[in-house]
Amino acid sequence: MSLNTTAVRIKTTLKDVKPEVMRRLVVPVTLRLNRLHLTLQEAFGWTNSHLLFFAGEAHWGISRSRKWLRPPAHGCP
Repeated sequence: MSLNTTAVRIKTTLKDVKPEVMRRLVVPVTLRLNRLHLTLQEAFGWTNSHLLFFAGEAHWGISRSRKWLRPPAHGCP
């Protein structure tokens, strides 16, 4: 990524859903995780009632108690 990058394209896929449900989004590189959460809610037409887990170079998710979690160091659950 160059220093002049202002946006990134992300692909979000729902796990264990057939046929594949996916969204491609272009978001600002400075978008914080809590705003990405809101962006994904809107993109999928959700009403903040779905648990989510972000996986990539880092992994993050929301527990049933609505607190942000960091999974174990060994990776995705």
